[in-house]
Amino acid sequence: MQPHQNLPFKVGQLAELKTFETGFRGAWFRCKINRISKKKGHIQHYLKFYDFPDEKVQWTKLYQKQEKERDIHLMVRPSFPSIYCESQMQDPLAASDVIAVVDDAWKVGDLVDWWTDGCYWCGRITHLLGEDKVKIKLHDPPVGEGQCYEASCKDLRPSLDWSPERGWTLPISSVPFFSLFYFHCMNYIVIFSYWIQFVFTNCTFALYRGTQWVNFFSERKTNELDMGNPPT
Repeated sequence: MQPHQNLPFKVGQLAELKTFETGFRGAWFRCKINRISKKKGHIQHYLKFYDFPDEKVQWTKLYQKQEKERDIHLMVRPSFPSIYCESQMQDPLAASDVIAVVDDAWKVGDLVDWWTDGCYWCGRITHLLGEDKVKIKLHDPPVGEGQCYEASCKDLRPSLDWSPERGWTLPISSVPFFSLFYFHCMNYIVIFSYWIQFVFTNCTFALYRGTQWVNFFSERKTNELDMGNPPT
């Protein structure tokens, strides 16, 4: 991501903040922008945590790098849009603000944010445990913390991504690079194994047929010698 010069953030605006601190990776904290400053070319926001009023107000760089990564990440985004169930919406286009419309029932595989301990944790639903409970798995490190938990459906919201260029969008499935690399490697290994098996099978068959022909001509030659006929 390249730094964006015309960000829509204003003093007094409610927003959400993420962090790369171990133990809180993959979590979004609700906050309020108290001040905006630019120092040494870096845009900083003076943020007060909405759900942690006793937490010290701090300056946060808007763009940061995760450890061992070259790409920069936008750490702040606008307040999450209003959420409506599909059955509640009469005319979604009539709403003046951005809204998120979700199905009436969660499904296995849905990407969700789980509200617990004063913040929203990003993960995926892995099991349905009844009408009002699910099991979720937080995204694997370094994107998230990776544990599995039981969660109440009332504490879930759909996961969404936000960027200055596209606004709110559905997220691309969060699969770590090494998982994709492993998947593709396994595909190539399977294909290579089939190729080896094909070559081995055909070579074995050719060797078997060659042995049959050798035995055939050897027996023919032996029979001709036994009959006193000159070999051909």
